Amino acid sequence: MFQRRERMAAGCALIFVFCVLGLAPRLAAQDAEQNLIQQIGMEIGAGRLDAALAHARQGIAEYPGSAILMHLLGVAESKKGLQDEARQSFLSAIRIDPTFPQNYYDLAVLDMQSSRYDEARNMLETYIRVDPENGKAHLLLGMAYQKQKDDRQALNEFKQAVALSPDLPLAHYYLATEYEKLGNAKAAVEELKEELKANPRFYDAYWQAGNLALSINDFKSAETFFRQGVALRPLHYEAYYGLAKLFVARQELPQAASQLETVIALEPRDIAAHALLARVYEKMGKTMEAKREDLVVETLRGENEASH
Repeated sequence: MFQRRERMAAGCALIFVFCVLGLAPRLAAQDAEQNLIQQIGMEIGAGRLDAALAHARQGIAEYPGSAILMHLLGVAESKKGLQDEARQSFLSAIRIDPTFPQNYYDLAVLDMQSSRYDEARNMLETYIRVDPENGKAHLLLGMAYQKQKDDRQALNEFKQAVALSPDLPLAHYYLATEYEKLGNAKAAVEELKEELKANPRFYDAYWQAGNLALSINDFKSAETFFRQGVALRPLHYEAYYGLAKLFVARQELPQAASQLETVIALEPRDIAAHALLARVYEKMGKTMEAKREDLVVETLRGENEASH
């Protein structure tokens, strides 16, 4: 009995050794794959894209069933500007493992850049089913709907984006664009205020908020927005033009003329600025100056028609 137990123990030990020896190569392969994944990720993060591409391609050759390596190849290709190749890599990663959601998001970004809005929408809807709390995904989906002129769905997605991520850059801005389309200038201004809290160096939001405030006769807010825009980008003309329209609305004609002269100095071919300046000069009794501006308007319009 004792000898039989010894023989059984020895047999079990031998089986264990064989199992360990058989498992060891698989564990080593998994470690090698994981090390390669980490290396490629570090190379992408450091901007060493050529090295990341080379190692990702090497990894795919060695581990063709790795969705993560295929995804990293797509990321490296995208950052390198190889958009078509990146798109195919993300699609391949999805075929390997359709449960890895980041591929859908990254593919949607490429599709948006290539104006493939239907494809981008489909990818984002799939992604959001897996990760419904991602504000960026809702923002991007809203942009895709907006490009397809589906403003109702765009509005819903932008609302979800700001609810999930109140400080997400551009989320309040795009929600403001939808409120503006609905004719709700007041709500649009409030959203632009929120956008500027999260993104205070967003120049366009200042003059656009100023224009909207001006449209509802909120002159005080309009002036504040325009002057903030001028302070941020003193060599850009839009905020000066907004101030000019504000001064015209308040019948402060010399100030309006001064702002329009600045606009024209910065943007000499702006027909609207020349036309408005002509009307301001007329009201100020500056007939010759008004005629000069009218002549500039006619000349610029003629040049534009000739170029088309």
